[in-house]
Amino acid sequence: MIQKTGKRGERTYRYIECSYLTPLWAFAKWPNLPKRQYKTFRLEQEYDAGAWLDAAIQSIENNTWIPPQIVKSRERIHSISFSEYATNYVENHHKRNGEPLQETTKNKYREYLRLYLLPAFGDKAMSAVTSDDVQHWYDAFPIRKGGHGASARKHVYELLSGIFAQARTKPINGNGETLIKINPCSFTVARPQRKKEPLIAEPKELDAIYNAMPQWLQLSVYLCGVMGLREGECLGLQRKDFELDAETPMLHIERSAKEVVKGNHRIVVLGTTKTQTSVRDSDIPDFLLEHIKKHFDAFVEDDSDSPVFTAPRTGGLVKQQTVRNAWYRAIKNVPRLAGMRFYDLKAYRTEQGC
Repeated sequence: MIQKTGKRGERTYRYIECSYLTPLWAFAKWPNLPKRQYKTFRLEQEYDAGAWLDAAIQSIENNTWIPPQIVKSRERIHSISFSEYATNYVENHHKRNGEPLQETTKNKYREYLRLYLLPAFGDKAMSAVTSDDVQHWYDAFPIRKGGHGASARKHVYELLSGIFAQARTKPINGNGETLIKINPCSFTVARPQRKKEPLIAEPKELDAIYNAMPQWLQLSVYLCGVMGLREGECLGLQRKDFELDAETPMLHIERSAKEVVKGNHRIVVLGTTKTQTSVRDSDIPDFLLEHIKKHFDAFVEDDSDSPVFTAPRTGGLVKQQTVRNAWYRAIKNVPRLAGMRFYDLKAYRTEQGC
């Protein structure tokens, strides 16, 4: 121990500096350690300084010494909250192929955090969350009569499991240490049973729905039903995606319309398809050519990048909820299909062998 003099501004003060040689055997495990370990104490802490030095020497003799830098790092690790780690995961996580999460996926995950995960785990340290905590959260998840909410619970649990899986496997410092040793999401959740089989329209019923839709949306019924497009793929189409005069008329599906949060509003933007394999070319049935050309003449600008579907009021891209609202009004004309979702149109292509 050595008494030294320091200076803060105009004020001079005295303090105690303690130090000892880093044990040679420690460099094999932690090669970047300094040659000596230092710690300072106030003059009135002479007893504490001696105790610190004695404890360090004793631990070195017992081969139980751990560098103070590592101890401090571990203390920091154990103080990281679920809220801090999970928020960083959602904002910066990448897919297995190295690509960042799409903004629509981030929005969904942010909602899962806000509604379901942060209220339960937010203030807890990541290392303090146990499998019993996760099981209790899972059992208390709000499931309504008829199983409504089971699918949401599965999706939220998958996010929770992914967060802890990264915390268990991704090194958090240069020593290869991870935030946790065991993933508390220790059970597997089965896919919830489908509540009911999707309703599939007959050809005449599909025609009836087409005629009942607003004219500017009518074509979406055939594109999603007959050609099997997803809602977002359909609403993301541009004039250039259609080869109507080719020997074999062709539709190129290359993008999807997605809703993202900007400021306090949801806006529609063009993004990638759901998966890379969703980018595809599809033959256009002959009977659809007339309907497509009719729609183009009435609702699509001549520019090759012009959207095929635009909102009448704003002239911008169409929200999926706008299509669904029109859909539910249209299917009232076909009582047998009451409750059928616009999404279920995809099944029409398979059922009818289109």
